[in-house]
Amino acid sequence: MANSIKMKIYRVLATIVILVPVVLNTAFVSDIITSLIYAPLLIVTLTSVAIFFDSKLEKSCKSTNNEILKSNVTNLKLVPLKQLNIKKFCCAA
Repeated sequence: MANSIKMKIYRVLATIVILVPVVLNTAFVSDIITSLIYAPLLIVTLTSVAIFFDSKLEKSCKSTNNEILKSNVTNLKLVPLKQLNIKKFCCAA
């Protein structure tokens, strides 16, 4: 639960950080080089960094969940199931 909240908060913050150059480029008048080269380059760079950290955060969350699951599974005892008699159910005469 806490891991999913961390992921959601990170993704919202990453989206805001990635969109800041677009907003600044449209809000403030700048020359053509800034609009066509620097702003998109900054957006691609920020997106790449966000994807990198997202994958790292997702792996750490999965490893934490796997450790919790392994600790619960080791304490679990499996009980053999009884076999059902299929003739009772399908061949009632």
